[in-house]
Amino acid sequence: MYQLDTVLELINNLDRREALRKYGPAWAIVVINPTMQVEAVERYQKTPQIDEIRALMSKYGGCAYFYTQPGMYGSIEKLKEKIAFCKEAFQLT
Repeated sequence: MYQLDTVLELINNLDRREALRKYGPAWAIVVINPTMQVEAVERYQKTPQIDEIRALMSKYGGCAYFYTQPGMYGSIEKLKEKIAFCKEAFQLT
C-alpha cells in the first residue's frame, strides 16, 4: 500500500528533477482497494489503452481505479476527496 504523499509525488512526477518533469509520464492510474487504501500507482507516457487497464486490474481483483494527470491533484486533501468518491464503486458491486 502507498502513503498518500507518495501517491501525490508519483502522479505529479515530483520524483523527477524539475527540469525533467514535463517529459515524465502524462497519465497515471491509481488503484484503490475496498478499504479505501491505494493499492497501486501505474504511470503511462500515453493514454492507457483498455488492454493495458485490463492487464493492470487483473492483478488487483475487487479494486477500483481512476485516471490522473500531473496537476490534477495538487494536495493530499484533493486526492483524499477523489479516493472517497471511489466508495460508490464498491457499493455498486
